[in-house]
Amino acid sequence: MSIRGLEYHNGYFYGNVPSLQMFTAKESTKDKKPKYPAVLEHYFNTENRKSNPVIVQMKLKQL
Repeated sequence: MSIRGLEYHNGYFYGNVPSLQMFTAKESTKDKKPKYPAVLEHYFNTENRKSNPVIVQMKLKQL
């Protein structure tokens, strides 16, 4: 199923985020000193704002 750029498959939603947006978000939260997972740390250390979009996998939690 696809809804406005989101894909749903096997219980997960998939979407993409431009690299520019990823780096902008990182810069805007740097004063909060966030701790990123190893995968994101590797991404920020090896990629740049002009890199390909990032594919994100999301699973909704039931309240």
